[in-house]
Amino acid sequence: EMVNAELDRRDHGASTFGGAAAVADIKRRKFEIFDRIAAEDSRPVRPERVIAALMKVLPPDATVVSDPGTSCPYASAYYRQALAGLNAATALLRFTLPEREAHDALFMASEALFDAMAEGGDWVPTYLRWELGLLEEMGYGLDLSRCAVTGSRDDLAYVSPRSGRAVSRQGAGEWAPRLLPLPLCLLGQGPASLGEIVQGLRLTGFFLGERMAPDLGDRPLPEARQRFVDLLGRSAR
Repeated sequence: EMVNAELDRRDHGASTFGGAAAVADIKRRKFEIFDRIAAEDSRPVRPERVIAALMKVLPPDATVVSDPGTSCPYASAYYRQALAGLNAATALLRFTLPEREAHDALFMASEALFDAMAEGGDWVPTYLRWELGLLEEMGYGLDLSRCAVTGSRDDLAYVSPRSGRAVSRQGAGEWAPRLLPLPLCLLGQGPASLGEIVQGLRLTGFFLGERMAPDLGDRPLPEARQRFVDLLGRSAR
């Protein structure tokens, strides 16, 4: 998928087969079927349901070992965690950065993220901070330091979709339904649950898709990112 996307970007195939779009559509339909079967409560238990259960209970850095029999193709085809995060990050880098343009801070942050993925451990919060850094590097950084309305640093609960600035509950008032939820993990308050991280990725995703993407030619965000967020969302349930 990534090779096809790069060929299409260089116009080495977009006019003939549109490789990236074709592969993305096939994978989307493939995982739609997987998700439907994984949600069934039928007997005997289907392999899709086993893989979905493993992804839900195992940490993102888990290593799954499968014998070369029937289980192997299901595990290799459907189990995705760290690979999904890697695909999301590299797809966003390809989407946002012009060729040969230096971004030293983003390079170091990306290197740290990839190292965290390779070493294991809880790298998903690092990915969320990486997306915040990507927005900052591209000129769309969020200001979560104080309330845009009252100036207070206390009880920050929302982000303005227009300015990207934090808003407190008091400052939001009747406008709260029109604002974006601000998870506490982005304020550095306590350990981040997977549900909070997913909420944080929905927040960064809004500004990536609604603010940054239109300025880069109004292209949709890479589907690899949404697949990663969807995967984490299913694991958080």
